[in-house]
Amino acid sequence: LSVNPFHPHHPFDPPWEYYQRYDPGSMPKPHFKHSDLQQQARLAEIVFNTPAAEPDVTASQRTTAAYYAMIEQIDHEFGRIINVLESSGQLENTIVLFMSDHGESLWDHGLLLKGCRFYEGLTRVPLIWSWPGVISSSVRSNALVELTDIAPTLLEFAGVSAPPDMQGRSLAPIVTGKAPPDYHRDFV
Repeated sequence: LSVNPFHPHHPFDPPWEYYQRYDPGSMPKPHFKHSDLQQQARLAEIVFNTPAAEPDVTASQRTTAAYYAMIEQIDHEFGRIINVLESSGQLENTIVLFMSDHGESLWDHGLLLKGCRFYEGLTRVPLIWSWPGVISSSVRSNALVELTDIAPTLLEFAGVSAPPDMQGRSLAPIVTGKAPPDYHRDFV
């Protein structure tokens, strides 16, 4: 089963029941310095979803509140899936992978949405594995990994050799606790 919800994503329109839980005024302000605009101008040939601009702090905090509300909604709905797996006795025999393909700029560095910049908010995204009895629940890793590592990992768990020309490298040694969690590759 692959579940691919659209949120959290632009246009930042969570259900009111979630949005009302977040006070925009208490949300973090964007990481921004005026020199960010000069940096973005130097990178202008590499297209980003939105043009760089000085953030309106109040508007950015509303966007952040909406983004956090959408994340909470995803957490809730994902929890419902886990509860069904657990109550039906299937959780112990199911590999669960929670991931995202990108983060959100939230006006950090003068940018909104996503694009080709390697800032923390865009690249440090969830990649959470669970398979009770096989995948170690205590492993936390800051290793550099890519989404291309998912297919060879799943193949290894299925007992199938990855094709020699397949991109990515299995994360199974790390997530099972058989390899140190601090290193997977030098660069991504």
